[in-house]
Amino acid sequence: MAAAAPGTGAKDVRTFVTLHVNTIDQGEVVVVLRGDDVLIPIAALDQAGIHGLKGERETISGKEYVSLASLAPDVTFKLDTDALALDVSTAAKYLGKSAYSVLSNRPAGIQYPAGSSAYLNYALTGTNQGGSSAFFDAGINHDQNSFHVSYTAQEDEALRRGLIYYQMDNRDEEVRRVAGDLDASSGDLGGSSYMAGFGVSRDFSLDPYAIHFPLPSLSGVVTTPSVADVYINGQLVQRIDLPPGAFNLNQLPVTTGNGLAQVVVTNAFGQSQTYSQQYYATAEILAPGQTDFQYDVGLLRQNAFAEGDSYGPGVALAQYHAGITNWVTLGGRVEATPNLASAGPQVDFRTAFGSFHVAVAASDDRGYSGAAASAAYQYSSASINAGLSVLTQGPYYANVSQPAALDRPTYSLSAFTGIPIKGGSAISLQFSRFHTRDNGTQSQMSVGGSVPLFRRYSLALSLQRSTSTLTAPNFGLVGTMNFNVGRANVDVTTQVGTTKQNSIQFQDSTPSRYGLDYSASYNPGFGGFFSGDAAYQSQYGNAELDYSRGGGATSTEALRLAGAIGFIGGGAYVMPPVINSFALVDVPDTPGVGVYVENQYVGKTDSHGRLLVSDLLPYYANPIRIDDSNVPENTSIQTVEQLIAPPASAGAIVLFPAQRVHAFSGKVLVVMGGKTIVPAYGELQLQRGTFHNESALGENGEFYLENVPAGEFQAKVLFAKGECSFSFKSPSTNKPIVKMGLLECSVR
Repeated sequence: MAAAAPGTGAKDVRTFVTLHVNTIDQGEVVVVLRGDDVLIPIAALDQAGIHGLKGERETISGKEYVSLASLAPDVTFKLDTDALALDVSTAAKYLGKSAYSVLSNRPAGIQYPAGSSAYLNYALTGTNQGGSSAFFDAGINHDQNSFHVSYTAQEDEALRRGLIYYQMDNRDEEVRRVAGDLDASSGDLGGSSYMAGFGVSRDFSLDPYAIHFPLPSLSGVVTTPSVADVYINGQLVQRIDLPPGAFNLNQLPVTTGNGLAQVVVTNAFGQSQTYSQQYYATAEILAPGQTDFQYDVGLLRQNAFAEGDSYGPGVALAQYHAGITNWVTLGGRVEATPNLASAGPQVDFRTAFGSFHVAVAASDDRGYSGAAASAAYQYSSASINAGLSVLTQGPYYANVSQPAALDRPTYSLSAFTGIPIKGGSAISLQFSRFHTRDNGTQSQMSVGGSVPLFRRYSLALSLQRSTSTLTAPNFGLVGTMNFNVGRANVDVTTQVGTTKQNSIQFQDSTPSRYGLDYSASYNPGFGGFFSGDAAYQSQYGNAELDYSRGGGATSTEALRLAGAIGFIGGGAYVMPPVINSFALVDVPDTPGVGVYVENQYVGKTDSHGRLLVSDLLPYYANPIRIDDSNVPENTSIQTVEQLIAPPASAGAIVLFPAQRVHAFSGKVLVVMGGKTIVPAYGELQLQRGTFHNESALGENGEFYLENVPAGEFQAKVLFAKGECSFSFKSPSTNKPIVKMGLLECSVR
């Protein structure tokens, strides 16, 4: 329907048209037709994503319009008067810019459960040589905060205290705070030590899906709806739909090292354009604005876990790093005690030819001054991996774990390179040399390679030579043939040179989470030395038996038992040692349900519908799935898989709600004034607390109720002659349909 536009010339016509901008439907708009020109509201173009146009404008009926003809050549248009469709094409510079983060690898639906749990780890060792021991480690957790304590007991020795500390994690900030016993360090050229005090640090493991190092990006423009295929080193990793306009693809999911990122953009007409970028990525470089730090202050722990375990003197350690650009990260470290000061800056930077690290430091320990410097280079690509590191220290350079009086390398050099060869072969070369202040110089060089032979066989060769100012040179050629026998792996090794020996090793590992692993080795040239090991992992704990004999030594047998007791959800559960995290799978009152973690079967729920699973990765999305194929017919489970990311060394409750679908059928009659009345077409209501259910009554008083829990309810019958109340008892049953028979209700 078209009409003359008010306030315009007689030839101006206002009409509704369907607007398409660069082939994308933008809905209906009101335009003014003026001869061969079309006037369109500025607001309609803005809503369609077209900005920055000028052209001839005028106000019609209080709205600002622009002449499309005046926008040529940047804008062209075509009007179909029969279909009342207006097609507008515009240059990409007037369209909006779309930004996409390609590497959005945080799984959809990941859950970060909060709650409380506790555990007690134990590890018991007994041998025929004496020296039996027991280790205990306990933790109590609430949300992301936890308290930990550990002790070791050894035969004929006093009880030794391990670490006692309170840990506070903040996943959103990626910050960990610890009060109590700390394992503190200050990075390159710095020391490390146990201490008691307080520490705060950036911990990227609290959010493993966050990106902290710079990733390449590619940008371009499209004038029609297009599809972008993202390739990394020739492999398609993602496909993205692009609207017309400029686009910027950020955080391309590249692998570390050298590589090629490509984006192939195909427009609506099938035409393609390729955008490429060579890159070098490394996790050692922080993205601009990203920081990494660790600050620790307290008292040094002397002779930790041994006789003379004590605290003092005071100590402070700190390190800090900040991403300055996509190519440079700056940082530094400092350590101090009452008698020691050690500090220095460092820089990490990357180029198209690899990454570099440089650090320098100076120290003073009771008047002994020293200096140190280190440098490292690393390059990684599909065709070669190589690295070089150099360290030099003054004879009295010191940090908290290397006092001036202690021997140290005054210089060291190490280099390596590895070259993969087509067909699965590889060659590697390694060299190291270091000189200590008090014990001379040592060096070692090795050349190795591996090659697959046929079927399941492969051969590895290594040529090694080492020298030392304290010992005679050592030379050796080692060859290892590897092959499989069924599920087991076999290594046959021979060594010639300064040392001559032969050995065979046999190892078999279970492919599932639980089961038996065993291994055995025999060395005929070392006094007929034999050793064997069998370890069994179960959902209740681990057991391991070691045996060795020969080599001129007395035979040794050792038995090791390890496990834990987990406390969560009001219950206690026997399980393997808590190394990472654990979870309690709860399918309420549904026993015998199979549970899978990472698609590996881990067990069935108990009589209460619960199963404890261990060895989950903290803060990662652990897929936990249940098999609902064997649940009762009247049980409805809406969700069968969840992604759970529990806190570190803590438990989480994973609830799979199980709804019992019970149906109750029967008839109800009303006794009124000594007469039995059929409450035809009335209503039966059940009430208990906040629970309410109802059923319409049939011609003969028939009722049908669903999902009524077990127990006693106040029932009411509403019918034409009044109402009647009585007690309705719902039985506890697994039957999907329960026939209640005939019920009577008396009106008093």
